[in-house]
Amino acid sequence: MKDLLFTVVFFLSSWVQAAEIVLMEIDWRQEEAPVMSSNPPGELELNLVLGGQGTVCIGPSKLVEYPEGTSMDDVLGGGAWWSDQTGGWIGGLTGGCLGCLEGLLKWLAGKGVAQGFVLASLVVTIVLGCLLSIAGVVALAMEQPYGVWFVLLLPGLLMLTILPARYRQFRGQYESLELRRMASLDTP
Repeated sequence: MKDLLFTVVFFLSSWVQAAEIVLMEIDWRQEEAPVMSSNPPGELELNLVLGGQGTVCIGPSKLVEYPEGTSMDDVLGGGAWWSDQTGGWIGGLTGGCLGCLEGLLKWLAGKGVAQGFVLASLVVTIVLGCLLSIAGVVALAMEQPYGVWFVLLLPGLLMLTILPARYRQFRGQYESLELRRMASLDTP
């Protein structure tokens, strides 16, 4: 059985359900509807149901035949761990959260308080950096799209290059503060 991809241009401005594909409310975009067939169809009928108000423009369509052995996952990118848009969200949230955490840790270390929390948090984020880097390399080896492996490798490598130096810096700050406290108690 050969996989065929019937390309239909849907310009969407509301909720649309086409065949078995449910599309969310989005701006104008092109969609592709897969057709599994052993014989190329001579004619395709497209049934479109609008779940509300909206505009649908059906533009030029074409049938595309893929090589033998190509799966729908290959054609539609179903083998990806997540979409590029989801990767953007993951990367943005990860970067924002880690940036806020590191800012908090730097502030606490500068004040000389919460030593256990600061150093333990750094160790946990360094371990997380190792795990993210390993996952990124695995994603790259599995030929995942850029939106998957980059989102894993970038924060992982940044954590592994920046945080060990921060750990040594903060540990030295805490030791220096402790030595000053002990010296001030010894002074008559």
